[in-house]
Amino acid sequence: ASANNAISGESINGIAITGSSETKSGVAGSAFVTQVGGVTGSNPALGGYGVHGYTSAANYSGAGVLGQALNGAGVKGETATGHGVLGIASGAGVGVNGQAPGNGYGVYALTGSGHALYATATESTGIAGRFSQTSTDGKALIVDGNLQIKSGNTSPGAGKVLTSDAD
Repeated sequence: ASANNAISGESINGIAITGSSETKSGVAGSAFVTQVGGVTGSNPALGGYGVHGYTSAANYSGAGVLGQALNGAGVKGETATGHGVLGIASGAGVGVNGQAPGNGYGVYALTGSGHALYATATESTGIAGRFSQTSTDGKALIVDGNLQIKSGNTSPGAGKVLTSDAD
């Protein structure tokens, strides 16, 4: 330990610091200063991860990385050119699962001139975005601002009206 770090670890070929617990967090951190992370990870190597979490729990019951916030952001990712937060799912898993049981946002995206939220499906059966509302009074999607529908097999054009295909 040094004057700046309570615990410090370094490894050339393995894991520098590891933690496990039967009933609590394996590794936990907290910070009492703004703009400082309770647990911070960095990796300057291409293709590396600053913080990496893994779970094999079924039915979304486990989390590789869990961030909870009363008022702020549970997980915040920042990047200059890569991925601020990257979720990878194999099988029936979920890459990124954002939940807000109260009045918050499950996933909040903000941008200046880029895409705040960007989704792409690469297979013929893939769906780039799906919004569901299970309450009869709720809304699956609210668009506050201009809406543009581009390309696809809908033949978009000036004066066209968005209609339902009854599906």
